[in-house]
Formats: sequence, C-alpha cells, structure tokens
Amino acid sequence: MDLNGMSFDQSQEEILLRKYGFNETPFNESADVRFLYLSPAHRNVFYGITKTIDLRWGLAVSLGGYGMGKSSLARLTYSKYLENTKVKPIYLDAQNLTTEFNTLYTVCSAFGLRPGRGVGGQWKIFNDFIVESAKTDVNLVILMDDAQKMTSDSLEFIHKSFNFDVTRKLVQIILFGQPELLIRLKRKPELYDRVQAWLDINPLDLDETIKLINYRCVVAGRNEPIFTSKAFFSIFNTTKGYPRKIVKLSKYVLMQIMSTGKAVADENDVETAIQKLKSAYEVNIDELLL
Repeated sequence: MDLNGMSFDQSQEEILLRKYGFNETPFNESADVRFLYLSPAHRNVFYGITKTIDLRWGLAVSLGGYGMGKSSLARLTYSKYLENTKVKPIYLDAQNLTTEFNTLYTVCSAFGLRPGRGVGGQWKIFNDFIVESAKTDVNLVILMDDAQKMTSDSLEFIHKSFNFDVTRKLVQIILFGQPELLIRLKRKPELYDRVQAWLDINPLDLDETIKLINYRCVVAGRNEPIFTSKAFFSIFNTTKGYPRKIVKLSKYVLMQIMSTGKAVADENDVETAIQKLKSAYEVNIDELLL
C-alpha cells in the first residue's frame, strides 16, 4: 500500500519505529492479548465471563459491535485458563460452524476426542467425555468467537450440551458475537432462557480512547505520548470510540508523521492521514476503518 509516501518496507519501518522509541509497532490490528487495554467496560465483561466459568453457570453471551475487542477478550479468557489443570478451555472461530454435527465434531476435535460414527456416535463420545471430566472435577470451557454467524442448526449443539444439568453445569460455553446474535438466540427460546449472563461491550469515551492509545505505545516501548491532545480528540471524534477503528487510524497517523519526520502528531496530521486514505480508496472513512 502506498498512500502518498506513507509506505515502508520492513527494514525501513523497524528503523523508523526505533527512532520514535518503539521496539515494535504499537498499532498492530491482530488480537494480541499483550496490547489489550481493558477499559472499565471490558473489565466488567471479563469479570462476568470468569464468574460464569468459575461458578459453573453454563452459558454467557458477550455482545459488541464490530471491532469492540470481543476476539481479544476471548483469547484473554483462553490464556487465563490454559495452565489451570482443573479447567480445559478451547477457542473456536464459529463462522464455519453451520450444522449441529459440524459444530459437535469441531468441538470434539478441539478437545482431542476421536471421530464418531454419525451424529449419534459423536454425541456418545462427547457425552462420555463430559461424564469422565466431571468425575475428575475438570471444568470444560468452550469459547465461541463470531457466534453471530452460527445457524439455528449449529446453535442446537449448545442446547444439547446442557442436557447433563445437575447441581452445577458440566460444560461452560461463552459466546462472543455482534448484536445480531441476540436475534438468533431469541428465535430459540429454549436456548435463550439458558443464558445466565448478558455482557455488553460499549464504545470508549475520550478518556479511555487516550488511555488505549497510550497503553499500546507503552507496551511497544514508548512512554511519552505520540499524539497531542487535539490529535487524540480528532481520533476519538472520527472513530466514535470503537477500539479497532482507534487502532487502525492511529496506525495511519503514525505512518504519516514517520513519512514527514515530525516528532509528535497533531490534529492536522490526523486530518492529512484521513484525506490520504479517502483519496487512495475513494470510500468514506467509516468503511476504511472497518
């Protein structure tokens, strides 16, 4: 990508990043838990997730718009329990889970279980696994990201997974999805009624937007702010507090000052980066930052 001088090869980028005090890029868009800034809203959601798992409530749903940090929270949850011998977590991208059997087979495979013969055979293997895990007091945790893409048939897996209800749930399932997941669940009242915790992730305010940007810069090695106060406000005003948009626009603004050699970015640099993006892609800024 060449945005009027805002393009560097890897060696150039590494040199420029070091010049600005960074050991690595602060605005990588991948779901790296090191860079996850937990706003009050994110902390509340994470608390609700861990409470659902630890108290074995069964089913929790985390809802948030595109780019709100759901995948990062899912991976943070997975990493939290990965070394716990009494918890066995798996993380799944639910966008390809289209049928009950496909979902069941994928879950079994993630837990390391052997393939079964047909739906009935696979359910027996999974049910036996649930029972054996309960005997050793191992808490099974299934984290499903992009759950809004699951079909009614694939959601049936979740309903059937709770057929072993006793004094506590033997399987904990956390769904992470966009708001349309709520509509899908309401169409399945037998599953909707099983949700024990609804956990909403809301956009950041200006103060939290500034903290997110500065936090990522510190993780990447720079302790001093890279943007002026007006630049922070311009980024917040453009992104409306959506974390992924904040990170993406901040990356382009950093590229802008790296291309000119300025020490700190101001509101003019934010506007210049936005205009270059618009000119390069000929779409509005909201589409560019998705």
